[in-house]
Order: sequence, then C-alpha cells, then structure tokens
Amino acid sequence: MEAESWWGDLDNALLHCIAEGAMDPAEIGRHLGISAAGVTSLLLLLAHQGKIRIRLVGGPIGDALVRSFHCPSRDEKVAAEFSRDSGQRVTRVNWCSAFNPPTAITCDRRCLEFDGLAAVGEPDVASGEST
Repeated sequence: MEAESWWGDLDNALLHCIAEGAMDPAEIGRHLGISAAGVTSLLLLLAHQGKIRIRLVGGPIGDALVRSFHCPSRDEKVAAEFSRDSGQRVTRVNWCSAFNPPTAITCDRRCLEFDGLAAVGEPDVASGEST
C-alpha cells in the first residue's frame, strides 16, 4: 500500500468518526487504533487543510472526565466533560456538545446520575488512562 493511500484512508476514517458527533481525541484513537496524540496531530493537519473546524478546546485535563453518550434529556449522542471530586465521583458538567456555546448548559443534567460514568477500569477519554 502506498503511503499516500494509507494517509488518505486514515483521514477518511477520522472524518467518518467525527461525522457522527463531537468526540475526544482519545476516543477517536480507540476507534482508529492510534494514540490520542496521533489523532490530535491529524486533526490539526485536517484543520490546516480546511477539511474540518476545531470549535472546542478544553483546559488542563486534571481530574476531568470526557465521555460520549446518549443524552436522555436531549435524546441525542453528545460529548461532555465532567469534574470529579477527590473520591472520583462525577460532580459537575463543565461543557456539553449539545449546547452552543458548549458551556451554556441549560438541561436538567441527568447525566450526573448515570451509574458507571467513571467505572473502574474503563479508559478515561480525557487522559487515555484506565481509572
């Protein structure tokens, strides 16, 4: 396989992933079998080429937890970032892709009640590490 074809296939696979909605680079990486850093590089190249827009950038990861899930309040797939307390319990929604801007959250925040949102052993989308 030629390098140009491989890169084109990878670009197309990445574009297919994000066509379904907002996703974190680590989550995209799991779908494509590459690192979150690799996805970030590809996203920047695609943005530079004018193929995508980067509309949301988060702050330092810290104890943040990013997840994609079906939102019961909006009845759609969303991505959201949550704050966690020292016991790793999800305590606050920092942003959600269902809103514009993503920080203007006006729903009932039922996602805070999800069991297993930060389940032990589940990869943390924000950091790529297991919790």
